[in-house]
Amino acid sequence: VKIDMLTTSEEEVRRLVPRLRQRNKKIALMAERIETQSVQELCQLLKFDYLQGYYFFQPKLLKFQSLPTNQLAVLQLISKLHNPDIEIKQIEVLISQDVSLAYKLLRYINSAYFNLPRRIDSIQRAVVMLGLKSIRSWVTLIALANMENRRSDLIMLALERAKMCELLADALKLKQKDSGFTVGLLSVLVVMTHAPLEAILDALPLEEEISKALLHHEGPLGRILACVLAYERCDWDSLDNLGLEPSQLNDAYMAAMADAHQAGYELLKG
Repeated sequence: VKIDMLTTSEEEVRRLVPRLRQRNKKIALMAERIETQSVQELCQLLKFDYLQGYYFFQPKLLKFQSLPTNQLAVLQLISKLHNPDIEIKQIEVLISQDVSLAYKLLRYINSAYFNLPRRIDSIQRAVVMLGLKSIRSWVTLIALANMENRRSDLIMLALERAKMCELLADALKLKQKDSGFTVGLLSVLVVMTHAPLEAILDALPLEEEISKALLHHEGPLGRILACVLAYERCDWDSLDNLGLEPSQLNDAYMAAMADAHQAGYELLKG
C-alpha cells in the first residue's frame, strides 16, 4: 500500500498506518514523495517497509575537503575490487585480510537470501561460487553497509537501484547485466559520502561505460540509470521508458523492491 506523504497530513498518516497494520499484519507499506528529513524520520518511526522520494536523491550541500578515514578505506577497497586487472585469487586475499568483511561475506552468502543447498565455509569457495563480477558487486555492497555512520535506508536504496538496473539491462538483453547492478549500487555514493561524484570516480578505476553512466547518464547503462531515477521520483515527464512497456518497468520496480527488502534484511541484521 502506497501513502503519498506530500498530500497526506502527519495526523492522518499516524492514524492510518496502525489501522492498516491491524487489518493485515503482512501488509507492505510504502511512503512515497518524501521531501524533508522530518517526514523521513516520521516514516522510520512508523516503521514503513519502503521509503521513496526526492529527499533521498539530493546530497547535503557540504563543503568538500576530504573523505573521513573510514569512508576513504571503503573507497580504496572498492577501487582495488574494480581494478580491471585484478584476478580471482587477488580478490580472495583482499577479502581475507579484512576479518570483519570476510565474516560478513560468509554470513551473508549462507543466509536465506542465497538459499544454497550446502554451507559455504571458506572465502575461496565463496569467491569461486559467485564469480568475479558478482563477488565484486556483493563485497562492494557489504563494504558500503560496513561504512561508519552508514544509513540503512541508503543501503536499501542502493539495493533497489542495483536490482532494477540489472533487471532492465536483462530485459533489454544487454551483455552488461552485471554492470547494471554495479551502476545502480554505486549511484548512492554521492549521498553516502557527501563527496563530488567526480572526486569519487577519480579514486575508482571503473570501466569507462560505468563511469560515463554514473557521471553523465551516457550509453545504455546511463539511460537505464536515468530511467530508474525518474521512476523513483515519479517524474513521468522526463521518464525514458527505454522502449519497454510500462508494465515491464513496474514489474522490474516491484521485483527490485522485494529483492532489496529480503537482501537488505539479511545484510543489515545484527
